[in-house]
Amino acid sequence: MRAAATAALLLLFAPASRAGKPRPANREKPAPLYTRLGGVYGVAEIADAWVDRMWDDEALLKNEALKAARDRLTKAAVKFHLAIELCRAAGGPCEFKGKGGAPQGTDLKLGPDEWHAIRNHLGEILIDRKIERPDADALLAIVDAHILKASRVANDFAYG
Repeated sequence: MRAAATAALLLLFAPASRAGKPRPANREKPAPLYTRLGGVYGVAEIADAWVDRMWDDEALLKNEALKAARDRLTKAAVKFHLAIELCRAAGGPCEFKGKGGAPQGTDLKLGPDEWHAIRNHLGEILIDRKIERPDADALLAIVDAHILKASRVANDFAYG
């Protein structure tokens, strides 16, 4: 029994002791979230699926500001701008260079129910696409910050 424990300890420390000196720390910067999500195509697929899920969500359409925005914009335009914003916010090279600049956030008057529905749609997509949990959490944090800022969601409620 003692020999097995000693062998296990030797195996545990053998890689470091074999080199004769400690291994240097990995100095490579981790890939940006944009890259980990699959680059421009991966981010565009997330935006595409997210808009598809939100577009006809009856619960969201009860919000008059969201319904008015949906009636004013095309689905393709929303997908395009969302993909650009997600790409840029996740560290990608995307930038809107169209006439008049990127559309500014409007007051969508999102309440807790709408916010949870929007966030849950994205969460389901990230699970479906098998996005790693730390990357999914990072993207959700970006979306939380962006949507809270752009649509002036009241942040005095707790989300789960």
